[in-house]
Amino acid sequence: SNSLIDMQNCQYVRLSNLVFRRGTADEAVSYMVRMGVRSTGCQVLDCGFVDNVQPFSTVAEVYTGAAPSIRVERCSFYGGITGINATGFASDNLTSGNVLVNNYFENQSNNAIIASNQTGVIIQGNYMNDVLTNAGYILQMLHCYGPSQVLQNKVYSSHGASCIGMSEMHGTVSQRALVANNMLVSLDDGQSDILTTPLNVISGDYINVVYNSVRMYAPEKSGIAAATFGGDAINNCQFVNNIVASYDANNYAFNYIPGNGSGNYISNNLYYTQCPTLNRLSGNNYYNLSSWQNDVA
Repeated sequence: SNSLIDMQNCQYVRLSNLVFRRGTADEAVSYMVRMGVRSTGCQVLDCGFVDNVQPFSTVAEVYTGAAPSIRVERCSFYGGITGINATGFASDNLTSGNVLVNNYFENQSNNAIIASNQTGVIIQGNYMNDVLTNAGYILQMLHCYGPSQVLQNKVYSSHGASCIGMSEMHGTVSQRALVANNMLVSLDDGQSDILTTPLNVISGDYINVVYNSVRMYAPEKSGIAAATFGGDAINNCQFVNNIVASYDANNYAFNYIPGNGSGNYISNNLYYTQCPTLNRLSGNNYYNLSSWQNDVA
């Protein structure tokens, strides 16, 4: 596959203050910067990435290629299918120590960031401004283990895409995963067929989801929660001190689906909706806060 810069055989190399651009529709670029498993410790700092020629061909503007200890910081990403793809080998062969901080993303086709098969990944202080479709989550995380952190990000969608989706995210008793202080806004312009819940924590263990704010407005859809916690196995997790709001009359605030999970703690959240249903627990509707608090700790 074509790469503007191929770093698969580089170690501890820094790219700084560069601009990468796909200029024409005839120019097929799969990756603007591609790393590989041997690219330990490489950094991409203060760079710009642009693929604004439709149809997008850039699979990922930065692809970490299972490399450990990669740092991408203060970069801007415009267009392409995915901004940063940080994917390790497999869920039983994880990549460690990758840091994606203070980057700006706009108008990717599917995802701003994909993080999968990682341990201890840090995604912090990024601004993810819209995707062109709702084919995937703007920030998508799968099989992330250990003290992985998603902190202080701002994620905005105007096309009904889900802002953050997490599946198989596993902390430990001593090193919990942390999703904190993120601001998520998902507005539906009516052009998409499906709107999924803006904050979707599907499965995992020992995750703290705390001090986040979620706002959804999707008046042309119905029966969608602004945030969902569970759906698959979720154990020993916390959903605490979050603000979850649906600003239309068709959708509700929070959907908790513990399934066979145990040890979860749901408390001190602020819920708002204009819908008669406030929240749902395992498929059951709750219409007011007092009944909800009677059944959910």
